[in-house]
Amino acid sequence: MLDTWRQQYPNLITARRSIGQSIEGREQWSVKISANADIDENEPEIYMETLIHAREASAMMATMRCVEYLLSRYGVDPAITDLLDHREIWYVPVMNVDGYEYNRQIAPNGGGAWRKNRRLVTGTTYGIDLNRNFGYQWGFDDLGSSPTPSSGTYRGASAFSEPEAANVRDFITSRLALGLTTAWDIHNSGGLCMWPWGYANLQSPRHARYTEMAADLVAQNGYRPGIVNTRLYPINGGTVDWWEGTAGLYGWLPELGEAFWVSNDRILALAEENLHMLLTAVKYAGPYLLTEALAVVEVGDGDGAFEPGERIEVRATVRNRGVVNATASSMQLSSRTPFARIEVGSVTLGNVPSFTSANHTATPLRAAIPEWAAPGTRLELRLHYHFAGHQLTQPIEVVVGVPQPLVADDCEVATNACTTGSRPACSGSRSTRTTGPTVGSTCTSV
Repeated sequence: MLDTWRQQYPNLITARRSIGQSIEGREQWSVKISANADIDENEPEIYMETLIHAREASAMMATMRCVEYLLSRYGVDPAITDLLDHREIWYVPVMNVDGYEYNRQIAPNGGGAWRKNRRLVTGTTYGIDLNRNFGYQWGFDDLGSSPTPSSGTYRGASAFSEPEAANVRDFITSRLALGLTTAWDIHNSGGLCMWPWGYANLQSPRHARYTEMAADLVAQNGYRPGIVNTRLYPINGGTVDWWEGTAGLYGWLPELGEAFWVSNDRILALAEENLHMLLTAVKYAGPYLLTEALAVVEVGDGDGAFEPGERIEVRATVRNRGVVNATASSMQLSSRTPFARIEVGSVTLGNVPSFTSANHTATPLRAAIPEWAAPGTRLELRLHYHFAGHQLTQPIEVVVGVPQPLVADDCEVATNACTTGSRPACSGSRSTRTTGPTVGSTCTSV
């Protein structure tokens, strides 16, 4: 699939390249996804890996779907185009290559339950848990990892004793000075979205930031957020703690879905369930301004309706939810219709640090409605956010005119106020219909 995507989207994904070999000599393949993928540009970077545990195939498929979505929507969806123009995404789809191949051999139709790598430890005992082999707080206690070779969480003889873990360490280290900000180690299963720490029941110094981002990450899949140690169980020598504690990255460990190998008819559904989370992860790896509050205010007679000859003021508060400062930030108001003339079209916000808000209440953006604008006209405005090379757009729609109520009935008494022809009277809910000059004639229950 990586080779196929390279042929289809040569400007957006690199040819696969190895970050190193496994204990049995297999390559750990990686790709980079970005506009001008073959060029190392000065852009925020995110690292994603799947299948550190060889039986967690559903996580790999969900992440592959995210990659496919990014590639196929570039040049079609302005937000995705903007994202790939300003991010570099490194992806290792099969971190534990030997373990995954072993599962293929013992269960070629899927369902293999092998978890660890394939190091021969002693006699007939194989395997190190690669997610217990990283160096930060390695071997902190025997609860978060095991010293027993037969255990599923055996941590190995020493930190980074396994080439698969050491290769990831070396790759991550090589990218730290080149813009890498965030790392995701994506697992199955449990419906969780977690961050450090795993080794102890302690909060990261950036716990408030993780919590804020997590609220957006799980907004669609409904996963439970929290720190690894308490939301899941203790893990020491894990990737996510090393991301944070040694590399200084924002580290994430989600547990996707309900099974390691979901049924065939659940593969795509699980991928779609997590598409928003993974796309949001890419957004927040750099600067990313979001609308925190938006007021569209009538300036005229004060009745709240936008009438011909009056003005529209737009006041927005933005939040930089990304982990990088949003430099050279500004807002711009534009109109897609001649029925709104821009009077104050731009305002400068300057630098918006990560996890802070900014507004322009002292200088509202403003558009004028011409005297000759017909009531009922829909004004299509656009609020543009510019920052660190990004441009994101939020649509705003205003209807000219004063809405006129045609019917108002609290439905407490059967007055038949909503009866039109053979329509029955309203019952059980409040019913109203308001309209401007483009009059309708049916009741609407609200």
